[in-house]
Amino acid sequence: MKRIFLGIGILLVIVFSVNYWLPRITLVRNHEATYLFPPSNKKFVSDVFYLIEKRGISELSTKKENRMIQQEMKKLDAKTYDSYQKMMADLTNSLQKITGKHTQIYFYENEEDKYAKFVSYPITSIDKSGIATIVLPSFSGTKDEGKTYVSTVNQFIETNKDAIKGVIIDLTSNNGGDSNVLLASVSQFLPNGNLLTFKGKHDSFTLNLSNTEIKTGNYSYQIKNYPKLNVPVAVMGSNVTSSSAEILLLAITTTVKESIFIGRDTGGYVSGREGYKLYGNVYLGLPTEAIQVYLGLPTEAIQTNDKIVHKIDSPISPDIQTDAPLDTAKEWFSKFTLSTNK
Repeated sequence: MKRIFLGIGILLVIVFSVNYWLPRITLVRNHEATYLFPPSNKKFVSDVFYLIEKRGISELSTKKENRMIQQEMKKLDAKTYDSYQKMMADLTNSLQKITGKHTQIYFYENEEDKYAKFVSYPITSIDKSGIATIVLPSFSGTKDEGKTYVSTVNQFIETNKDAIKGVIIDLTSNNGGDSNVLLASVSQFLPNGNLLTFKGKHDSFTLNLSNTEIKTGNYSYQIKNYPKLNVPVAVMGSNVTSSSAEILLLAITTTVKESIFIGRDTGGYVSGREGYKLYGNVYLGLPTEAIQVYLGLPTEAIQTNDKIVHKIDSPISPDIQTDAPLDTAKEWFSKFTLSTNK
């Protein structure tokens, strides 16, 4: 009988140990927590902060970050909640104190809810002087919708490639979404090679562009091989311009020789963000990489040798501040002899 009770005791220890570590390990490695039993509020919060500690980026020192994690966990533990949903506002506020305003918690009833209900596609035009205007809206659609989004711009460029002498990329109403779709749309104006670096908590990886793919770390996004257009690029932005749109903005203005950012300060969500399924229909958007670019960029940043790491909650300031970015952009093109895009 003692052996039976001993066996049961050992089994319970194993089960509770697995239930303690399994969601944490799967959350960090697979971006989705796996629980043997529904977690208590305390367990749920503890696992989220474990993820923050392992993967979340912060402007805080390691010592201060760890102290903040413990403080915020105690605050949440001291309160009583009937459900995860009622706890989410307080949890989001606690997380943002550590990993910044780009940190968000979402509720999706099913996978389809993660995609936008209505997808807006790019609007393109070209004037008599050969200045093309490409309005890139936010994008959070399906894979097929992404292909349509990219091909809308690609086909416009192919049709007008001999006439385009300069391009205005309008990001004023773009608050982010799929960065690969945005980059693929205007890849013909970008040079091949490393565009920027994503700097994580424990590692870093480059965003690399070639004729046939956009490679971010080990992930590859295939693009069609179109000829490059070597023309001046003006990017228009506003306080709405955020997240992936800011990443695109940085990629253009730090790698295209004749480029300029015109408009107003961006939203200041400059970080690589990853999605995590916490439990049930609760998802977390967590900033996990800062953006590292070459020196010379007129933004608030932390200098590290020959590069700078953009602060995750700081906006990108334009080269020219104006509420009339389109007119200012066209005026900027007048300094060039717009005769060729070869």
